[in-house]
Amino acid sequence: MLVLDDVWEPEQFAPFTEGGRRCARLVTTRVPELLAGQGETVRVDQMSPGQARKLLTSGLSALDPAVAEGLLAVTGRWPLLLRLVNKILADYARMAPDVSAQAATLLERLCAGGPAVVDDLTGDPSLGLDVGQPQKRALAVRATIEASTSLLGEQDKERFAELGVFAEDETIPFGLLAEFWRTTAGLDELETAQVAKRLAQLALVSPIACPGGGIALHDVIRDFLRAELGRQLAALNGTLLEAVEVGLPAAGRLSPEILHTARMAWWELGRDDRYMWDHLVEHLLGAGRDSEADAVAGDLRWVGARLMRFGPTAPSADLSLVGTPRAISPQRAKPSLPLLWDVLAAKGFEKNTYFCEVARLIGALPRLEGTVHVNVAQILKFMPNYMFNPASYPEIGTRNDAADDVFFWSQGPARGASKVQFADWAVVYEKHVKIPNVALFYEQARALKELLATAPPDADQMRDLDFLLVVGHLFTLTVYGQLILEQADLIGLDADLVDQIFGVQIRDFSQYAVALHGKPSSTAAQQAWAISAVRKPVVDAERFDRVWQEVEAHDGAYEMRP
Repeated sequence: MLVLDDVWEPEQFAPFTEGGRRCARLVTTRVPELLAGQGETVRVDQMSPGQARKLLTSGLSALDPAVAEGLLAVTGRWPLLLRLVNKILADYARMAPDVSAQAATLLERLCAGGPAVVDDLTGDPSLGLDVGQPQKRALAVRATIEASTSLLGEQDKERFAELGVFAEDETIPFGLLAEFWRTTAGLDELETAQVAKRLAQLALVSPIACPGGGIALHDVIRDFLRAELGRQLAALNGTLLEAVEVGLPAAGRLSPEILHTARMAWWELGRDDRYMWDHLVEHLLGAGRDSEADAVAGDLRWVGARLMRFGPTAPSADLSLVGTPRAISPQRAKPSLPLLWDVLAAKGFEKNTYFCEVARLIGALPRLEGTVHVNVAQILKFMPNYMFNPASYPEIGTRNDAADDVFFWSQGPARGASKVQFADWAVVYEKHVKIPNVALFYEQARALKELLATAPPDADQMRDLDFLLVVGHLFTLTVYGQLILEQADLIGLDADLVDQIFGVQIRDFSQYAVALHGKPSSTAAQQAWAISAVRKPVVDAERFDRVWQEVEAHDGAYEMRP
């Protein structure tokens, strides 16, 4: 079962609507229209009027019934807003037991600053706030929070606003909060505790009982604060990092040859500093320190410390956040490990033991992604049209202009993949057959087409994911080869380097062909094809030397762009 909690927007739900026929989805939302036609609806109604009234008036003297009804309407009986309103009135009650007049004033203020629910065009105040409408919801949140913060002094308002810098759905440790507010406002721990108490009294934060103590911020309140902070968020992220850096030493280089290492020894964070361990990279990126985030996420000392304390998912999450070319996918890091063993040998066990930890745990990283089989199964839907049914398309040039690329990154529905057509893949291969290893790999690609025409996977094999995974890898190598050749033309890549790259393509194709031969479900015809598809790359010692000399010339020349 997959649980999707508190879904507000279609974009949050859409990625989970495809596939997973044997997976049940449980979705909670305040916007029923999001799930129309998607399955069975179980209505969990809003708080009843009696429950809402009890929360609103808890600890207060009797309110004027009309005012109470107005407050219930303007808050939409939303527990978060009701609790904030209750705390506002409770704060008034400390000065005057009868809060009816203040409640009426608060209602007027919420109507003026919120969605004007009482004066809705329908003229029916019983309709109340519809929290399923984002604009009205946002206005109601703003009006209620501003009513709460009006009871704070200016210094407390500033400290409250600064809480928007912290990560979503996380407890903010008291010690970290004290260091942060010491940096922003010079508060000591006692003053920090007093401010946190005042915010809690107004229900703007929630005290959390944990070792060392802490507070939590409702995600709706956090979203409001972050929207208000806007560009100030980058500076606040930087201030938070400065507050933590005070107790850390500077980081030295792992070796003179490694140019890009972390600036601070973040791996010296205390064992109990879990928040910063989990969110350091996020705050570095938020502060605009992208190159430092890249350096930290890829620094073996940080990676090793994260692995040992929190397991393989931790450094993988850091690398995914950074997303730079240097923060390579763990899926691609794993095959390089045996090569590193050959070079490092016993040195991997001497002095610095991080390599041992990486060697032990890195195999788990690509498996945690859990998407290889799913992606290959999706890719195979493209294979028939790609291999056998090309279409004519105009050539697309290279674009380097500044433009909105949101459409490129937007994941739409995955349906209809089998109907997509592609330009003829053979054309670009024919153009480069003078390069020996390209010609040899082209033979393998055409052999794959012959396999699909003469001995394609049967009905049982189409349900055998282990068999299809190998077929998918053979197909993707063919596509990668086309993309490599097209890019080589665009950038004028040297033919020697293209030849060397396709030597790798040939070996990979041969490896998967042998794997297909050994699959339990492979037929005699498929086994015969597999053996015939194995090739040895064209060996050219002079070409290899030329490529090596070009690579060697770049030693020490690379510099990260600031």
